[in-house]
Amino acid sequence: VRTVHTIPLQVVRQKIHLWKGAIQKEVVDSLEKKGAIWRYWGDNIPKMWEEIGDKDYVFIPGKGVFTIKPPFTFKARGVACGNHAADTEVDLYASGVEAITYRLCLALAVQYGWDILGTDVGTAFLYADLDLPYAVVVQAPQIFIQAGICKEGEPWLIKNAIYGLRESPRAWSDHRDHYLR
Repeated sequence: VRTVHTIPLQVVRQKIHLWKGAIQKEVVDSLEKKGAIWRYWGDNIPKMWEEIGDKDYVFIPGKGVFTIKPPFTFKARGVACGNHAADTEVDLYASGVEAITYRLCLALAVQYGWDILGTDVGTAFLYADLDLPYAVVVQAPQIFIQAGICKEGEPWLIKNAIYGLRESPRAWSDHRDHYLR
């Protein structure tokens, strides 16, 4: 069984040059290109506040999560530290398949000789709109700044669900259910 372990930040910092490509891919090709974040820095920061307007907002730190996947692929994920956000009145419940239902389906497939297929939606959360009554601003992870991919003091205005936000599983669940009907 191949397992994937999270790499401690101090290890990543020691060999930051090895992680630059993975960080670039996460920030630019995933988060930014899919419209999950809008990046601001320097003179553009007032534009972020214009975009937020009169809405309430939460400002929380971001964090880099790093793994090495077999055979030897560096992966970086920019996540929100959702545990730093105050409780909200937003419904967070996200449905899924119960384990008993899943096992029953597998048993029936075996009994009737059905083929079983699965899929993985890469960066799934990023496809789901984050339709909230307030704005979410995440401070770019410090390690992404140290890698030279993000700028010092760069905030991200969150537009789609991202990993780490308590609201993201519900947003993904709603998105998934809408498109798979």
